[in-house]
Amino acid sequence: MQNDGNRVDNPDKPTVTYIHPELQSNHKTLHNDGNGSDGGNTMTEFVTHEELNHAVDKLSDKIDLQTEKINTKFAQSDSKLLKSQIWMMGTTITVVALATTILGFVLSH
Repeated sequence: MQNDGNRVDNPDKPTVTYIHPELQSNHKTLHNDGNGSDGGNTMTEFVTHEELNHAVDKLSDKIDLQTEKINTKFAQSDSKLLKSQIWMMGTTITVVALATTILGFVLSH
């Protein structure tokens, strides 16, 4: 048996990997058979690689969804910024044109 702290390989049992309780999805509990071959490891909650991959896939989907939401927010912010810049340029041009007209009128009289 090989034990690296997170993974236990035993030809008589399926390969399992420890997963943090917050990430567990349909976890299976394996109990120490009492022969002292667990290397002092007292963790009893393990999942199979298939279950781990399923949990990783679910988390990846959630991350992808959040990424899309963030991208949408940035696109909306960029759109609002562009609209405000266009408004600001229009306002500046109007003020400059008005000031030029008033100044021209005052200087001509």
